[in-house]
Amino acid sequence: MASATFQRQLILAVLFPLIAVGLLNGLWIEPLYRSNPWQFWAADISQFLIFPAIGVVLLGFFGAIWPRRYGFRSLRSEYSPLGIAGLFIFIAFLFWLFYNPVRDIAYQFLWPGAGTFGYGKVIPQWGVYKLITVIYFSVTAALVEETVFRSLPWLYLSLRYPNEKFVGIYVVATSVLFGAIHWEQGPHGVLAAFSMGIIAAFMYSKLLNIWPFVVAHFFADVVAFS
Repeated sequence: MASATFQRQLILAVLFPLIAVGLLNGLWIEPLYRSNPWQFWAADISQFLIFPAIGVVLLGFFGAIWPRRYGFRSLRSEYSPLGIAGLFIFIAFLFWLFYNPVRDIAYQFLWPGAGTFGYGKVIPQWGVYKLITVIYFSVTAALVEETVFRSLPWLYLSLRYPNEKFVGIYVVATSVLFGAIHWEQGPHGVLAAFSMGIIAAFMYSKLLNIWPFVVAHFFADVVAFS
């Protein structure tokens, strides 16, 4: 069994490159798409599939940190099927409430002229190709971002400060980072992501199960990309 110190170091080793790429990808996603869409897709698949899969393997085989440790647990032992559905709907509503109105207000009144790059630009306009692309973007973003900015930071802090309260710093730090990785969407996108990050991090600190947040994030992105 790996020591808590080694597990913390391993979590940081996995999180750092994923967060760094998220903070920097706004520098190349639009130029890549404009110059060669295949390069854009190679970069996106690397960021949201290959690198996270490597992280899961490293955490599991070297640190004995399997997905269950960072929130991927069944809800059936705690909630009835109706309770699970209600929880999913409630978290999805909070995601909408703290993202869409904040983004729209910020865009209309604070930065009405913000011209930004969005992933919606690379989605086909119709047919099965649009459906596949929307599902891919929504599933990968939901799984990766909720893990990287919600559940793994909580696990790290719980190992680092087992007998101390850290909810405040967890909520603020993860929300700032979550907002920052959306900088290519403009200031209104950053503010909306930060706002959603606040409520998501706070609610995760209460539930400690990542599935409601993954599902809510998935549906929020489906609506945004459709």
